[in-house]
Amino acid sequence: MHAPRRGEFHLDGWTKGLAWINGFPLGRYWSRGPQAGLYVPAPVLRAGTDEITVLELHAATTRRVHLRDRPDLGATEE
Repeated sequence: MHAPRRGEFHLDGWTKGLAWINGFPLGRYWSRGPQAGLYVPAPVLRAGTDEITVLELHAATTRRVHLRDRPDLGATEE
């Protein structure tokens, strides 16, 4: 199994807090935006299982997070 090249960490349903993956601090998140996800550099990801730590400071409506292979840049003008 190969390690992913990079990713975008999404916390849909979470409110405000901090996130880590494999001990690497991804940063802060806040549902008020404008940021929809946290960038995950390739060297941080492992082949197989990754350890995810989330410190939620308010309340979450879910316990799931998503690691996507493409960023969510929101609506774009064409």
